[in-house]
Amino acid sequence: QPRGRRRSSQRLLRLPRMGDGGANAPERAALSFMVSVNGQRPRRFRIAPGKRPVKVGRGPKSDVVLTTAGISAHHLDLLALPGERGPVLAVRDGSLNGTALMSTPGEPPLRLAKGASVEVLSSSVLLLPFKVKAEAGQPVEGLRDALQVEIIDERNENAPDTQQPSKKLKVSAPGAKAPPSSKVDVEDMMARCMRFALEKEAERKRQEDVSAAAAAAAAAAAVTNTTSPPPQAP
Repeated sequence: QPRGRRRSSQRLLRLPRMGDGGANAPERAALSFMVSVNGQRPRRFRIAPGKRPVKVGRGPKSDVVLTTAGISAHHLDLLALPGERGPVLAVRDGSLNGTALMSTPGEPPLRLAKGASVEVLSSSVLLLPFKVKAEAGQPVEGLRDALQVEIIDERNENAPDTQQPSKKLKVSAPGAKAPPSSKVDVEDMMARCMRFALEKEAERKRQEDVSAAAAAAAAAAAVTNTTSPPPQAP
């Protein structure tokens, strides 16, 4: 009988304490979020640290398939990373033309460093590709896709009513718009991002032109100095 009590005590000691894991640990270790492309109907995902990320790109095996020119076959990953209070959502860019992140409305979009994992806050917007080349008279707004990310708090979940998502989300019309009554904020945010990116690109080109002109002037001056005859002695 005493042995039975000792075995029972050992089993109790092995039971996990509240918050330390247990049968429901995988559920608590995962996070859910929604992705909306260009204001279209959102798609819901659920991932956990160390598990397969959500892949975005032109490739047919991507979870979110985009067809806009300049987007890489495997453009970026949305992945879960361990945090102090649970998993956090992050983005990792692996593309040729880059990705920009805008964490809050009105904030200028910042280009992500390739290969770095950067935390994504709820209501953030990802712009891809970052580097675009617009033809004369072509609006830059139609050259990028905007992915809005909403993180779902499952402890007090009050997510919008959405249909069961399909296996993949394919977007073939980057300029498609949702009803303006429900997407005004997203469209306004996208327009500000596009204007900012276009201004930065124009500024970069101006700086390149100025540097090229200065280099040409310096080269011409050097040639003149070497070819001019030496002054005659009095």
